Amino acid sequence: MSLLLALCLAAATADRLPSSDLNLRLSAPITTWDEAVPLGNGLLGGLLWGQDGTLRLSLDRGDLWDERPARNVPWERFNYATMVQLAREKKIGELNTIFDNPYNDVYPTKIPAGRLELALAPGATLKSFELNLATAEGFAHLSDGRRARAFFAANQPLALIEVPGDAAKLTLRAPESVKRLGYAEPERGQRDELSWFIQPTVGELRYCVMVGRRKVGATTLLAATVTSSTESADPRAQAASRVRSALDQGYERLAAEHRRWWSGFWQQSRVQVPQEDILRHYYLVQYFHGAASRRGAPPMPLQGVWTADAGGLPPWKGDYHNDLNTQMTYIAYQAAGHFDEGRCFLDFNWDLLPRYRRF
Repeated sequence: MSLLLALCLAAATADRLPSSDLNLRLSAPITTWDEAVPLGNGLLGGLLWGQDGTLRLSLDRGDLWDERPARNVPWERFNYATMVQLAREKKIGELNTIFDNPYNDVYPTKIPAGRLELALAPGATLKSFELNLATAEGFAHLSDGRRARAFFAANQPLALIEVPGDAAKLTLRAPESVKRLGYAEPERGQRDELSWFIQPTVGELRYCVMVGRRKVGATTLLAATVTSSTESADPRAQAASRVRSALDQGYERLAAEHRRWWSGFWQQSRVQVPQEDILRHYYLVQYFHGAASRRGAPPMPLQGVWTADAGGLPPWKGDYHNDLNTQMTYIAYQAAGHFDEGRCFLDFNWDLLPRYRRF
């Protein structure tokens, strides 16, 4: 009887995972960030894309912000009462000067983290990309039938990438766009199997992007993370410890823990829709909750944990438009049973309640 129950439970669990038929599949080349495969764990996010023999992983961290207020704003008038008064008096130009013009300043803004670029083994070229919804893994299929794979660990702030063969060259790119914010050049370093840069921003905030590389059998394993001075006085040392530990553990061990988390995520609910395209979209949106919204991490702003990687600052500063942009993003979390993922949005707004009241 116990064996029968176990088999029934296993079958029910498997039945709630998204079918591989629903996986997101994209042809190569992918040449822009907003058509990439999105991966993430709530705090960190990455976009998997590329063309020919170059595989890219754009990196983001949800709590990297330049929070300096816009300049030349009459803050004593920046409140709801002034807005209502000017609207009633039809003083639209003055209203725009106070409430809309500040948006033209370069900050406050979300800060992009950086990008990894990996030259594949000679002769290897990208054919297509795939997002495995059930396991939250990204695949880059190669023209010779092999594949690279990647995931952002569900329970720790790091990413693992495994590519077949011996990758020819690894480039770690700092975002050029932060120069518009007046930041100094990043401090770069390399030691043994580790490469990194530390980007100073404003005040005490610094962040470190680090990647480690190791040959494992017939594959090349990479581990990457983004740390900041908000969590450690020495973000480089913290990143090095995290990356080395990930390389020691290897892809499969960390992926097993990661897949267990996602299996639990998918057990919360299940729907059946006869139109496969609609069902695929439904599960992709549910996936975004697990990949980009996690209690204890910031909720999803306009681009989630996938800040634009197009050479400039993110569109609309990547900020929180607390209207349909955020409200519709979170409207279904209760029905889908993803309470922790929705709770982070409520916690965020609750913490801001004193500011809302002042406004």
